[in-house]
Amino acid sequence: MKPFALRILSGVPLAVMAVALLVLGVQRVSPPGAAAPAFDFGQTLIAEGRTADAVTWYRGLARDGAPDALRALAAAADMDGDLQTRTDALYRLVRAGYATYDEHIDTAQLLAASGALPRALTVLYNAERRFPAALDDRFLAFYAALARDAARRDIALPLARRMWTRTNSERVLKILVGLSNA
Repeated sequence: MKPFALRILSGVPLAVMAVALLVLGVQRVSPPGAAAPAFDFGQTLIAEGRTADAVTWYRGLARDGAPDALRALAAAADMDGDLQTRTDALYRLVRAGYATYDEHIDTAQLLAASGALPRALTVLYNAERRFPAALDDRFLAFYAALARDAARRDIALPLARRMWTRTNSERVLKILVGLSNA
């Protein structure tokens, strides 16, 4: 009888382990699917028509210079009509190296409109260096016009020469001749 009792007792831990594995297997954590988008309080403020409050909210989030927060701040400031805040947010993106080609152009346009021609030229210079494949005739025309307005044709002339050798565009040639004669 002792051997039979020992067999039953030795089977109990195995049965308990089997039940535990079964229960734990059912409760296994499955890999997360598509995560739900995070709640954006700033978008809620914008939806309520409180764009000035949204600008204040995003300004707080953008203090550490996070690119997404700076972009959200620029967009909210644009909706609110706050050009200075929009310009500052985009300029911070450019300075940190996170700005896209279009953000460089927007920043340069805003800076030029506010009279900050040297800063606008610097932004365009950065765009030229960071996105050489994206440059086109319109970029060169804008760059040349700013350089001419800032009395800095020495900046735009080398770019026009490089673009002429690359594209042989008639518009680039006209800009080049205009810069050479100025």
